[in-house]
Parts: sequence; structure tokens; C-alpha cells
Amino acid sequence: MSPGRVPCPLCGGPVHPIAGRCRHCRGDLTRVARPSMTPASSTSRRGRAALIAMALLLAAAALAAPILAA
Repeated sequence: MSPGRVPCPLCGGPVHPIAGRCRHCRGDLTRVARPSMTPASSTSRRGRAALIAMALLLAAAALAAPILAA
């Protein structure tokens, strides 16, 4: 399967995760449940946002430590 593609739930052909119609079977993907349409290899947006928020908090704490100690 091509990188960034997921199998069509109707025919199994590779489709883009947010595609509305399969180019192989011409099936309407807007009527199909979406949880299976996300690529397993990608990090979820919520998980990525949590990692970024944690990194920013740690950086802010490291910068504030010398100021608070004085």
C-alpha cells in the first residue's frame, strides 16, 4: 500500500484517508464509518498536540527556574 493511503472499506483498494469516493470501486466513502479510515502509522493530532504542550511547559519551567530562585 502506498504511504499515506488506507484500504477502502468497500473494495480494499488504496485511498486517501479523507477521500469522499473510492477511485477503484467508485464507492461513496462518506456513508462508511470513518474510524477505520485513519492510517495506523501516523501519530494522532491530539497526541502530537499533547507532546508539543508538554515540551512548551518544560521549556517555560526551565526558563523560569533561575528567575524564581533569585
